[in-house]
Amino acid sequence: MNSLKPTSNFGPSRMVLILLLLIFVALRIAYPRWATLDSNALLSWDVMGYYLYLPAYFIYGDLFSLDFVPEILSTYNPTASYYQSIPLENGNQVMKYSIGTALFYLPFFFIGHGFASILGYATDGFSAPYQMAIGFGAIFYSFLALGILRRVLLNYFSDTITAWTLVFMVLGTNYLHYVAIDGGLSHVYLFFLYSLMIHMTIKWHREGKWTQALFIGLITGWATITRPTDILIGFIPILWLSSSSNIVREKVDFLLEKKGQIILIFFSFFVVLSIQLVYWKLATGNWIYYSYGDQGFNWLTPRFDKVLFGFEKGWFIYTPMMIFAVIGLFFIQKKIPNGRGAIWTFFIINIYVICAWAIWNYASSWSCRALVQSYPVLFLSFAAFLFFIWEKKIIRSFVITFCGLLTLLSFFQLWQYNEGILNSEANSKAYYFRVFGKTSITPYDQVFLDTEDHLEESNKTIILNSENLDFELDTTEWINHNLGYNSTSSLRCTSKNPFNDGFTFTKKELPKGTNWLKVEAQIYFRDWTSNPILVTSTTENKKTIKWIGVRTDHILTKRHVWNKVYFYYKIPSNLGDDAEIKIYPYLSHGTDSFLDNFTVHFIKSEE
Repeated sequence: MNSLKPTSNFGPSRMVLILLLLIFVALRIAYPRWATLDSNALLSWDVMGYYLYLPAYFIYGDLFSLDFVPEILSTYNPTASYYQSIPLENGNQVMKYSIGTALFYLPFFFIGHGFASILGYATDGFSAPYQMAIGFGAIFYSFLALGILRRVLLNYFSDTITAWTLVFMVLGTNYLHYVAIDGGLSHVYLFFLYSLMIHMTIKWHREGKWTQALFIGLITGWATITRPTDILIGFIPILWLSSSSNIVREKVDFLLEKKGQIILIFFSFFVVLSIQLVYWKLATGNWIYYSYGDQGFNWLTPRFDKVLFGFEKGWFIYTPMMIFAVIGLFFIQKKIPNGRGAIWTFFIINIYVICAWAIWNYASSWSCRALVQSYPVLFLSFAAFLFFIWEKKIIRSFVITFCGLLTLLSFFQLWQYNEGILNSEANSKAYYFRVFGKTSITPYDQVFLDTEDHLEESNKTIILNSENLDFELDTTEWINHNLGYNSTSSLRCTSKNPFNDGFTFTKKELPKGTNWLKVEAQIYFRDWTSNPILVTSTTENKKTIKWIGVRTDHILTKRHVWNKVYFYYKIPSNLGDDAEIKIYPYLSHGTDSFLDNFTVHFIKSEE
């Protein structure tokens, strides 16, 4: 086809766009996140860091000292610890995150500011109108992006395949979450830039206009100052071809013919990049500043296993729809021969960079959020996969049905994630299958974030003996005598004494036949930063045979009350008599917490 104009009829792909818009709005209303005064609000955690430029400059006139931030933290509690800016020796604060996402927010920031003024809300940049405006802004950019992608897809595929691609790649992946719920993060805005880049790249190679070259430079610059690693977006126009024959010679001739436009691309790229460079120069005195401290890349040990297949955040585990998109890369040549080199090269390098980042789990997230912005590239490969199987009616029916089931699974797991059933920080294989399909969980379910050991107590299990610490007679300085579980005393777990004594047994001291332990405790904490860990370890000949640390911050559900925690521990077999088993509390970080009724049961199980 010779143009990027879609068909004019009101076909299925247009109807899908409208449906997606309605779903985005419905989810945004169902999970508003603009009425909270804590870290669940939209403008919290990393998003606060992206956003700070706007209130700092437009409301407070304080872009470098950020003296207004303590009051915002006190009023809205948007983050448990403040890391969004870094203090400098010159007295300034420099933002941790680059400015690109804030530029996307800008028009919606002004909308929120206007509504806050009219409706009598605080015009401090963080009240509900600002959060609401930013949330709906993400939907606006997503709708634009999907409209652009629809136009691109219709150049190569039928309206029906385009419609199914939009349905499955939006509703069947984690992209939906980062549009309609966590829309403040940078991914949805970069998704828009990737969609626009593909569109402009194709048009530039067909029409060769100066305006198209200008857009390519601007897009590359904006992506770079939004998320620096997304300078990789430049591989798309660099490696795209005008035709599929005489690849190298044709590309060289094209670039020579357009050398003036190439200069324009670099110039417009630098103009946008200079926004960030000037900010760094004014804030730090240097044109370039690395704001991520000791965080960086492990280029020699990228975690492909964890990022793609791990149960913590694995892309193919939590976004299995993408398996078909990756398979579709092998069919790109058939329908989009001009883009094969660009798509393949970008995909491989992008995956490598994402897996090489030291914090490969990308903190609080569902699936691998760092890949979301590059999904427009995979929309093309997913459509290519559908095209390949489309004429094979039995296979097509099976694939559409299976993708429909994956979409339902994705919807359900999106709900699980936002209800706190799927953990946002660190899932595990045992926990994934423990909560699969569940609509509610118990504190015991959450133990499986840290252990696979599970024992069903029945008539085949016998509790041989139990030992208990109630700390009533303990006189050490770490005992609190004003708080206890059904008593007056408890163990104070504090950062000044993070390791506490608990129980120590040798194998020969265990009741005969013991092959399992059940560890129980009552824990009391005052705020969510407290993280006492209950450790059970087995050592032999000074070598650790088995170690389990159950993080109780995942389990504790209520503050200022006692919470019961328990878990099972399977004793390793073939231990010598002098092998040692220890059970003890350890406060890894956070504020003081209190532990009482610390009990270990010795169990014999025939199962």
